[in-house]
Amino acid sequence: NNDADIITLAGSTTRIRPGATISIQEAEAPAGNGVNAVRAEIHLQGGTFEAKGAAGNPVIFTSTTNGWNGIEVETMTLHLDNVRIERAYHAIEFKPSTLVDSLILSNSRIESSSNYPIRVTNINTLGESRSDVFNNTLVANSPNRPEIEGNGTLAESVTLSESSIAPPTIEFFVSPTVGSGRLLLVETGMRCLFTTDIDLVVNTGGHVIMRAGSAIEVTEAEAPTGDGINASRCEVHVNGGRLEAFGSPSQPVEFTSTQYGWNGIEVETGSILLLDYARIDSAYNGIEVAATDVPESIVVTNSLIESGANRGLALREEPRFTQIQNTTFRKYASQPIEIADLDVLAFFSGLLGETNSINRILLTAASTLSTAVTLSPTLFSGHGYEFDQTQTIGSGGVLTIDTGGYIGLGNDVDLVTQPGSITRARPGVTIMIQEAEAPTGAGTNASRAEVQILGGTFEAKGSPGNSVVLTSTVNGWNGVEIETASIYLDNVRIERAWHALEFAPGRLADSLTILNSRIDSGGNYPVVINNINVLGDTRANVSGLLLNANNPDRIAIQTIGTLAENIEIPSNAVSPPILEMISPLTVGSGHILTVDTGIRIWLDGDADLTINAGAQAFFHAGSVVDIREAEAPTGAGTNASRVDVIVAGGKLTTIGTLDSPVIFTSTISGWNGIEVESGSQVLLFGARIDSAALAVEVPAGHIPDSVQLFQPKISGCYGAGIHFKET
Repeated sequence: NNDADIITLAGSTTRIRPGATISIQEAEAPAGNGVNAVRAEIHLQGGTFEAKGAAGNPVIFTSTTNGWNGIEVETMTLHLDNVRIERAYHAIEFKPSTLVDSLILSNSRIESSSNYPIRVTNINTLGESRSDVFNNTLVANSPNRPEIEGNGTLAESVTLSESSIAPPTIEFFVSPTVGSGRLLLVETGMRCLFTTDIDLVVNTGGHVIMRAGSAIEVTEAEAPTGDGINASRCEVHVNGGRLEAFGSPSQPVEFTSTQYGWNGIEVETGSILLLDYARIDSAYNGIEVAATDVPESIVVTNSLIESGANRGLALREEPRFTQIQNTTFRKYASQPIEIADLDVLAFFSGLLGETNSINRILLTAASTLSTAVTLSPTLFSGHGYEFDQTQTIGSGGVLTIDTGGYIGLGNDVDLVTQPGSITRARPGVTIMIQEAEAPTGAGTNASRAEVQILGGTFEAKGSPGNSVVLTSTVNGWNGVEIETASIYLDNVRIERAWHALEFAPGRLADSLTILNSRIDSGGNYPVVINNINVLGDTRANVSGLLLNANNPDRIAIQTIGTLAENIEIPSNAVSPPILEMISPLTVGSGHILTVDTGIRIWLDGDADLTINAGAQAFFHAGSVVDIREAEAPTGAGTNASRVDVIVAGGKLTTIGTLDSPVIFTSTISGWNGIEVESGSQVLLFGARIDSAALAVEVPAGHIPDSVQLFQPKISGCYGAGIHFKET
């Protein structure tokens, strides 16, 4: 009757047989406050309590009026089989600060409870050493699932099985924490609901296994912050332990949220995360490794990660072992994948990006590639990568950007290649520089984005109609800085750089091939060569290079202009066919300079062309030497601060025609002329010499071997056209 309890004490035994009914006649609605409430209840303080019905003849606990508080369980042995419990507040409540000795709950039915039908206040009540729960049914309870609160730290292994209860759902109001030597097994079909601020924590030595069709469902009341384990948000926190979730194509393991989202799976140092056929949705970061953590391994295969606020996968530190394969990332407002190391991409394959606003992989930390990585659609279908920090291809590193790939360099971010590295770009690749500041052209010392080729091999091989493109969408960039390296550019387009190609001072490329390429809209000289021997016949092959809308449209040669090997500048090398010498051009002993038809050599103010003893210079029909001297010539020969062509013991040969002469001229203020010194040989055939002080001069005290002029045309000289002070 009203307020009357049944109480069992330690040492007692209570048995209820099939078909028995215990009816509670409580006049007031239950309060759920346990032994302190003025409500009827069965209070099991100790001893043994057995209620064993039979199929079709259960033991019934019920109420015919307003309900009752239910069965309160403390430290004792409880065996319920073929039992029906009706209209209780909590049908079964395991009291705080106590732990049942033994629990069997089987083949039973709980219905019409006004609160959680089963309340567990110590997760170890479900421990494998003490409990056996199977084949139970919940009907029309409010809500229709058990709850776990109070103590969530496993002191023994616990299995949550779909066969234990239907519907197979448990709600947690305490964070389940799995420590060393403990196993939490979530069987097929079991759903674990986490309320606000509740985490699953897997500490060092702890182990969680989730079977196909099992789920963790978060009902977080606040939007996720992404602040990791320090945030007051729900997450799965693998803190040095091991989490395995192995689903199937038809029954994935689910990590999901039905309200505001959650923080996701945080993986810390020493942890192991193994996911196969898993689905993660609505997390801030689906899977996150913080910048200071090094997990032991992360393996994600055949999975779906979607609809999060930030990233599907955020590896801010590289695990010791990584394998991310055949996984889909979709519905992200920015990049779905964030990594901190290029090397980790060697362990990615078959990743699919769908309906992401920025369908690319983001690198957020500076790293050095030391292995072989191919960026291809078979790695990531979005085939796009953005670098927020400088990325270096180190010795032994091989980076291949497959056909159609995209690389974005952020503000002040460089792509650097080191000696012993290989970098390849296939047809259709775009390298996009997103520099926020105008370029300075100060090379590797500038706070501007650039491609620095410090060594190794750099190949960019496009195809007709499908070029490799290096460009910028903002204010431009510094360009490609080249030191000691092998360069191969074929069907490449470089746009909006300060210097598209700059060969660094004090360095000499191992080899240089430029074929069928173009440089557009540069802010300064499109090509700057600080050592003319970059163009040496043993190392250079330049053909079909088009310069367009640069400022100016010509190649500049500065710093070192002394030939240490033979150089031929072919007529098809560059268009417009102009090489501007900012420093003097000297042909050294034993070497030959050959200037083909149509090539124009500009000599800037005070930059002489000198042909030393034992050296030769050949100019073919239609070639031009254009002197850009800013001051009027003085005619004082080699001692004057004016431009000369000086044959200092070597051999100068022009092979022009009447229709296509070799031209020596000046388009500004004039120049000093051709100085012929002792031991020199000069053969000017079909040459035209304009605007010189003295077109051809043999200075006093110099006796050339020979001076021969055939069909010359000399005009506009300030002094004598030909002036021999010695014979």
